[in-house]
Parts: sequence; structure tokens; C-alpha cells
Amino acid sequence: MSTKDFWPDNRVKYDLNTIMRDYTGTDGHYRNEYSLNLTYTQAIRDMARQWEAYWLILELATVQSKLPNELVLVLRLERTARDSGSFILTADDGNGNILSTTNIANSDFPFDSAKFYIENNVILLPSER
Repeated sequence: MSTKDFWPDNRVKYDLNTIMRDYTGTDGHYRNEYSLNLTYTQAIRDMARQWEAYWLILELATVQSKLPNELVLVLRLERTARDSGSFILTADDGNGNILSTTNIANSDFPFDSAKFYIENNVILLPSER
């Protein structure tokens, strides 16, 4: 683990991708009712069901809709402070160039961080890439 994996008081940060690292493929794609050209994998569907995070799929779709010419987006969700319900969602082009930043004020998402990709209009986890 690196120092990024810990809060300043040495409490471990909980990362969605660590929990879901066994998802390495999908049996199908699911449609987002708000963005019909965007689909997501079974892992994303299971995340949304397990942790009631359909709002996150909507946030990812919203970012993608504002950047329609990007073939690949890397999206990172980071809790802003320990025990906070606030997050920052950043999108970059895969080369570290930040294209979008979204503040999320109140969420009960249980993880401190998560990383997603959108490629070819499909939302997926890094382990599914």
C-alpha cells in the first residue's frame, strides 16, 4: 500500500476497485435509461444494486455526455475528507489531462475512492479492461 491508501490518521481508505477486483468480464451490457447510447457492465450493475449507487451511473453518464468526442475517459471518485459524504469526480483523457471535475455534496457511498473507465460508450471497472 502507498501513503495514498491511508488517511492522515492512518485509517485505511476503502477502495471499490479492491473489493470488486474479481470482476474481469461481463455476460452482457445494461442500458442507462437516461443515456441510451451508453451501456454498463455487470460489475457496474452489481455495484449499483449492492450499494444503491444508481446515482453514480447517472453521474458518469452526465460527464460522458459533456465530453462526447472522447473515446476513452478515466473517471475517479474520491472522498474529500474522512467521514465526509462529499466526493469529487474527475474525468481525464487517459493521459492525465483533466477534462472535467464534478463536486458531489452528499452521498452515502461506502467507499473512499473508485475508478471507472468509459470506452466505446461502455462504463466498466479497471479489472474489466
